[in-house]
Amino acid sequence: MFNHLTSPIGMSLIEEDSQFVGVVKIKEIKGYTNYIKKTNSYFPAPFIISEVTIEKVFKGNLSGELEIMSYGGVITVSDYIKSKLPGQSIDSKYKNLTDEEKENTYIRVMNAFTLPTIEPEVGKYYLVFMNYNNDLECYQVLDDLIYEYDIENDKTKNTNTNEWEHYEFGVR
Repeated sequence: MFNHLTSPIGMSLIEEDSQFVGVVKIKEIKGYTNYIKKTNSYFPAPFIISEVTIEKVFKGNLSGELEIMSYGGVITVSDYIKSKLPGQSIDSKYKNLTDEEKENTYIRVMNAFTLPTIEPEVGKYYLVFMNYNNDLECYQVLDDLIYEYDIENDKTKNTNTNEWEHYEFGVR
């Protein structure tokens, strides 16, 4: 019944370890980044920055609107290169680009963080499992734990089958 709600540590633990579990409505996609201002560093995977409205709370104490970050999206080749550690290789197709081309060419970085992640759409509802990330200075969706949500029927969309399945917090 809840097989599509997966996490490397299991759903019971992810619900327990999440500061906030609830349903949000995407008000606006503000952009994409892999830059972490607080640490002045670049993360290998991009984040989607969304402005959301808190619609339903299963765990935690949030209301109103806030900005969240989830894995996914696109970044410039320039920002992708900045995320590489010394000694890490850069795809040869990007090495010969001019600085201007690197700033104006966008790529989708697929890795363990972003491969299974759905990208939120404005106006839709999503079940999210989040913690406040001090480095990002906002709430961050954990792992790839963002699911399209039918708020009227308490159902999540199974990302494997596209079927709607009932969700009840804390019940396995």
